[in-house]
Formats: sequence, structure tokens, C-alpha cells
Amino acid sequence: MKKGFSLLTFALLLVFGVGIGSVSAEDLESSNLSIEKAFENLKEEYPDAQLIDYKPKDDENFTTFDAADPVTEVDIFSVYSDASGEQDTSGLLSTPEPVGGYTEIYTFILGYGNHYEYMDGTFIPTDSEEYESANTGVDLNGDSIIDGFIYGLAFNSDEVIPNGAKFEHRAISYNAPWNTMSDFLNITHE
Repeated sequence: MKKGFSLLTFALLLVFGVGIGSVSAEDLESSNLSIEKAFENLKEEYPDAQLIDYKPKDDENFTTFDAADPVTEVDIFSVYSDASGEQDTSGLLSTPEPVGGYTEIYTFILGYGNHYEYMDGTFIPTDSEEYESANTGVDLNGDSIIDGFIYGLAFNSDEVIPNGAKFEHRAISYNAPWNTMSDFLNITHE
């Protein structure tokens, strides 16, 4: 049976105002990894980190006081699949174990920029029917200022990447130096 984001994760996605591709009620039944769980893995490196709702409410006005920090890190740090469970992939070139069935990939981007995800060189649009996506802001040092973002991507690997694939997450800074950074992960499939 295909697993999906848990109801808790779905609630977090709604609270944090994140985007979701096509998601059925069956997809929302249960999952062993969520943005919240992926965030706990990130807290090992950043113990003061906290999730931040970065979407303003319709009636709120806000002003920026400084230019957004450029992107300084892109890290595909966690993969979950039905076949292999949770895998720490930070700094790795391939998944330690082959994936199978429902699969989730989590990327951390430090700084502000546009982000783009690719599977075997093909851009993954946010409205794709094959993928579910979610993201939320992260404050790393407890000052209530967003330092980066966690992005989650979920899909049925048996259908999307039956022979494995190279996943790439790329980010381009909003401001100077307008740099591009990326990370990739070879995902093996059982």
C-alpha cells in the first residue's frame, strides 16, 4: 500500500502554508518520516533551530530591514522509503540502501533564493501529478529570523524511478552575489 504524508504532517503543511501536489486521502494515512522528523535530524547539527511560518497573513504588512542572505549551502540530508526506511544522506553521493515504494527526499537550503528540483536532468514543476512537495522556513539560532528552508519531495519510486535516478536540488540567490549552488544524490532503486 502506498504511504503518504501523515495527518500530522498534512496539518503542518497547512499551518506553514506550503504547497502540495496531487494528494489523495489514502496518501495522507501514515508515514515514518515528515518535515517535522526531517527537522529533528537537522537539529543534531543546529540544536537551537526552530521551524518558522514564513507566509504572511492576508491582513499583515511587513517590511524587510536588510537584503536577504545569499544561498550558502544546499544539502540533500535525508531520504525515506518504504523499502529502506530512513537514510541519512548528508554529504553522500548515493543512497546507502536502494529505495522502493513511497519515497521522500528532504533538502536543506541555507540562505534565500529560487529553488529548482530535477530528476535525471528533468525539471520537476510544483504542479506535477507524480510528486508531492512541501517546504517550511527554519531559524537556526533561535532569533526568530529565517535562515534557511527545508524542502520535501515525495513520490512513488516504483513508478517514477524504477531503475534509479539522479536527484538534484539547485538554488540561485535572490541577491548579490546571485550565486548558484546545488547538491545531487544518486538514488538507487531495488
